[in-house]
Amino acid sequence: MKDTIQNFSERNGYVVPKVMLVKEKLTPDIIIAISNTIELLKKRDNILYFRMEENMWYKVFNRKIIDFGSPTKGYNFVSIEYIENPQHLWYEKLDYIEILLRFVKKANIIVYTWFVDQLNTEFESHYFAYRIIDGKVTEINPEEENRKKEIKLYETTNTKNVRTYMRTLFDFLFF
Repeated sequence: MKDTIQNFSERNGYVVPKVMLVKEKLTPDIIIAISNTIELLKKRDNILYFRMEENMWYKVFNRKIIDFGSPTKGYNFVSIEYIENPQHLWYEKLDYIEILLRFVKKANIIVYTWFVDQLNTEFESHYFAYRIIDGKVTEINPEEENRKKEIKLYETTNTKNVRTYMRTLFDFLFF
């Protein structure tokens, strides 16, 4: 996972970090982040997860429903296996995520919103050049992403400076 701790110069606005976004590939960290997010979906709504996996089994992979499994023998969950399989190309995995998103959105809009937020947070933290927008994996503009970070850094720095100034002024006037 990427180190998210800012250096002194970044925290205080002396240097604005420029980020190189990962594009047209899935790094091992991004794959793990996607897999973990799917696991979190399972923990959040196990029934939805089960139905999603069953749906992927017979609709996407065109396999017999009876072969999906049983409570006694276990089930053939396929999403994480598919995402982690190096034989599948990076864009095929993103296609698969879009199919997952369509299913989750139909099943439960609240869980869908949470799932998209989780994926986008992971994508951003791993400097992935894509976000989920309106249910589709969409390439973001790196200049826009850097500009957002610059604005956030500027606002954070100015807020801290104003707070420090006001505290110093208050201490000087009243103590």
